[in-house]
Amino acid sequence: DARADECSTAIITSAASADARPILWKNRDTDHLANMVVFVSEAPYSYLGIVDADDPSGRRVWVGLNAAGFAIMNTVAYNLPKKPGEAEDLEGVIMADALRLCRTVDDFESYIKRNKGRALGSQANFGVIDAAGGAAVFEVHNNGYKRLNAAEQPEKYLLITNFSRSGEAGKGRGLVRFDRLTELFRAKADAKYSVEDVLETFAR
Repeated sequence: DARADECSTAIITSAASADARPILWKNRDTDHLANMVVFVSEAPYSYLGIVDADDPSGRRVWVGLNAAGFAIMNTVAYNLPKKPGEAEDLEGVIMADALRLCRTVDDFESYIKRNKGRALGSQANFGVIDAAGGAAVFEVHNNGYKRLNAAEQPEKYLLITNFSRSGEAGKGRGLVRFDRLTELFRAKADAKYSVEDVLETFAR
């Protein structure tokens, strides 16, 4: 399975950020140890994306940012519905499409609404932010989704591992990692988070 089993991520709103700019963090766990950053010239939006080094086209992206300030990442959610015979493992394609097409978090929601169905190929949480301050998680399976807005959470951030809040309770993966992330975030006295906090504390 080429999908990551142990991704840990966070969507931090500007209200919870030390420099008032949102942060999108993804710790990528993958069997593809050789990764690279590519620039893809596209319309309406060009984008930067992290890809597998042996797949440099930019048509499958695992986290990225486009020219409009829209950014996206994902984690697999093992407790979302999955029907036999439907498309799967297309999250990288979905994210490349979103980077090419979307300016805002709302644009991404419209994209999911247009494309949901047996051919979508998703069983994942997508974290997205935009230049207007939008920040949300979309818990997406082929035939439905749930949107969680980070600004509506008491902490003004959302932590994600490999389960969805809207999925089957008690199932999925990364429950212990989620608890540890929650503990680390809550331990910060001022509840204002920086990129340095992510790299030097949470990611370790």
